[in-house]
Amino acid sequence: MSVGFIGAGQLACALARGFTAAGVLSAHKIIASSPEMDLPTVSALRKMGVNLTRSNKETVRHSDVLFLAVKPHIIPFILDEVGADVQARHIVVSCAAGVTISSVEKKLMAFQPAPKAFMALDALADGGVKMGLPRRLAVRLGAQALLGAAKMLLDSEQHPGQLKDNVCSPGGATIHALAARRTKAAPGPL
Repeated sequence: MSVGFIGAGQLACALARGFTAAGVLSAHKIIASSPEMDLPTVSALRKMGVNLTRSNKETVRHSDVLFLAVKPHIIPFILDEVGADVQARHIVVSCAAGVTISSVEKKLMAFQPAPKAFMALDALADGGVKMGLPRRLAVRLGAQALLGAAKMLLDSEQHPGQLKDNVCSPGGATIHALAARRTKAAPGPL
C-alpha cells in the first residue's frame, strides 16, 4: 500500500511521522506534493525519506490512499486538478475541516466515465423524444445503442475513430450529421 499527501504541511508531516514510527508504512511508500519545496515541513519529510514532488497528479498516480491535507478553500481547486486521475482503487481522505465526504464525492464523480455516458444517453433519448418516441422507449433504445457500440468496440479491438470512419461514407449523411454536431456550441439531442 502507498500513501500520498496533497499538501506537505504540519498535518501531512505528523501523519507521515506517525505511520513510519508505528511501523504501519515505510517512508519510501509515502509521497507528498507541495508547490513550495523550501518549507520546514518539506525538509522534515525529506529527512524521513518521504518522496516529494511539486506535482499533485504525480502524488495521485503513486498513491493507493490519498490524503487531501490542504486548507478547506483549496480542496475544490485540487479536485479540479486531479479529479480525472483519481480511480476507483483510490481511497480519498479529506483532512480539511468542514469539507464533507459527499462534497468530495460529488466533485470527483464529474470526472468519472459513467456520468458522461449517462449524459450521452440522455442526449440520445432527447433526440428520440424530439422525433416522436415516448421518453421511456427513447431511453431504452439509447441504452441499447450504447451497449451495442460498447460491445462492438470491445469485440473489434479497433480504435473508436476507426469504427466511426467505417460507418461514414464520404459525402454521406452520417459524416454531415457528425460535422454539424461538432460545430454546435451547446450540447443537445444526439
